Amino acid sequence: MKYPAITLIFSGLMFVTNAAIALPQPLAKDITSLKAACAEIAQEDLLPDNEIAPFLLDCVNDQLNERGYERVEHLEGVSQNVDSLEGESPAEKSLVEVLTEDDNTQQ
Repeated sequence: MKYPAITLIFSGLMFVTNAAIALPQPLAKDITSLKAACAEIAQEDLLPDNEIAPFLLDCVNDQLNERGYERVEHLEGVSQNVDSLEGESPAEKSLVEVLTEDDNTQQ
């Protein structure tokens, strides 16, 4: 009978510890501005289209981490499926162009 009580106490302590170190969630406007800044970096570095989505997510999460915010799992408007980029017509806009336009219309 000792072991269930010890497990319960240990579980409670772990819950309290995790709750105490939870990071705040970033605001949507902060994510949008970070995404636009990272899109500019991707454009300057001439990243191929299939590398842009993972780069943007890593870049935004690095910036959020530096500012003490919780990481995000995905970015709105950024397709995580790189296979969907194959076969798109050259007339379609690149992901960087779309993200840059979104940022410009919100300002």
